[in-house]
Amino acid sequence: MKLKKQPNLSERTEWILSIMLYGSGAALMAAGVVFYRAHVVRVADPKPLEVSTSEVIGRLPDLFGNPKARWTLVEFGDYQCAPCRRASIEVRRVMSSVGDRLRFQFRNYPLRPIHPLSQSAAVAAEVARSRGEFWKVHDWFYDDVLTTDRIQSVNRTYASVKAMAGSANERDASAVVEKDIKAGESLGVNSTPTFFLCCPGNRVYRLGSLKQVQQLVRDTDRSFG
Repeated sequence: MKLKKQPNLSERTEWILSIMLYGSGAALMAAGVVFYRAHVVRVADPKPLEVSTSEVIGRLPDLFGNPKARWTLVEFGDYQCAPCRRASIEVRRVMSSVGDRLRFQFRNYPLRPIHPLSQSAAVAAEVARSRGEFWKVHDWFYDDVLTTDRIQSVNRTYASVKAMAGSANERDASAVVEKDIKAGESLGVNSTPTFFLCCPGNRVYRLGSLKQVQQLVRDTDRSFG
């Protein structure tokens, strides 16, 4: 009978190491899959709301884009919010892609407990509105990280407005901000940015992503075009 050759120490060591490495690699791959699945954030579908478009849009002093557009994108935002700053770039892209069918309304929703500069920035932007320069200040605040210096620069620029109207102008601006906050609360806004799309037929959708705007415009355009 021929005896089977037994592996020597070196061969057994290589065999054990191969099993260990294979096992470690499989474990890492499994952990990677779990990590990936845990960090994939599912974008919520557009949610239809039983509210009027006027409740969401609010006042209509100077919307961005075509004032007669049938669709209105509404943002509740905070000037000290980094995601809002990034979203401002995406808003312009969406406006450009949809064209004259879409207009944009920005409503103030300063998260005052965590963003101490957001309230004063919102008031400063609303004061600039009285000179017809709201969007100029809005865009400038979002061009970079919000600082006290940037807010003070805006306040100095529109100091003459405050001087002419006295403290009443600033009180009016503060009242606008408070009204926006209350509207946001009634709509269930609890973070920024939060976007809504107001469509023909008095339809309102809470968006999960700005990428949903084009599809909703196309869908509702077929229904009300």
